Amino acid sequence: MNCFDCGETSVDRAAVTSCAACGAGLCTDHAVRHAPPRPPAAVVGMVRRSAPSRSSARAFLCEACTGAATRGVRDAAYVR
Repeated sequence: MNCFDCGETSVDRAAVTSCAACGAGLCTDHAVRHAPPRPPAAVVGMVRRSAPSRSSARAFLCEACTGAATRGVRDAAYVR
């Protein structure tokens, strides 16, 4: 698989990962690591506990999906 963004500029580079939202292949230059926000801790009795994370795995997004995530746009394919 080749990088989708590099392919738009007629450059063939191997993809090392795929976008978690849209599935596009990404090279090391175009992959952006994305950490979903953790839910706030809740006070249960006298103990402060945080809710378990849905996913602790790394997620990578393409530049277009990173822009959507930072603007607060919720993509149906990548709902966290």
